Amino acid sequence: MLEHLRGKVPNFNEWYKPKSLALKEDEGFRTLYQLRSQILKEGTGSPSPSIHIGHMDTADLAPLMRNPPSGAKDFFVGDMTGGSGWEVELPDGEKEKYYVSLPASIDMSVTHQIGDEDAKQLLSRYLNEMQSLIAEARAQFGTEDAA
Repeated sequence: MLEHLRGKVPNFNEWYKPKSLALKEDEGFRTLYQLRSQILKEGTGSPSPSIHIGHMDTADLAPLMRNPPSGAKDFFVGDMTGGSGWEVELPDGEKEKYYVSLPASIDMSVTHQIGDEDAKQLLSRYLNEMQSLIAEARAQFGTEDAA
C-alpha cells in the first residue's frame, strides 16, 4: 500500500496528500470505499444488480422445466449474481441454488451498480488510478515498496 511509505521516504506526505484528497473527492471512489467498509465491518452491502431482459419466450425454458434437479422447488431467472436456475430443497430442509445456463435465444444481460456507476467500469477506473499512483510513486521515490 502506498501509505506504508509514510515515514519511510522523505516528502511522502506532501506528495500523497493532494492525491489522497482527489481520490476522496471522486464520488464513485467514495461510494466504493463506503461499500468496502460496510462489507468488512458489518458484513452487509453489495453491488446492486440490474437485469435487462431484451427477449424471453417462456417456451424457450420448456426443456429446463422438463428436467428439474431432485428436490427442485422453484425456478429463478437473474438472481443477485445474475445467475438462473433452480432453488433446491435438501434432505435437511435447507435450500440451495442449482444454476443452469439459459438457452441462447433468451436475451438477458446483468450489470451491477455501485452508486451511479457500473461496477465493472468503476473498478476498472479505480485499478487504473491505483496503477498510475504506484507508477508515479516509483518514479518519485525510486522504490519497489510502492506496490
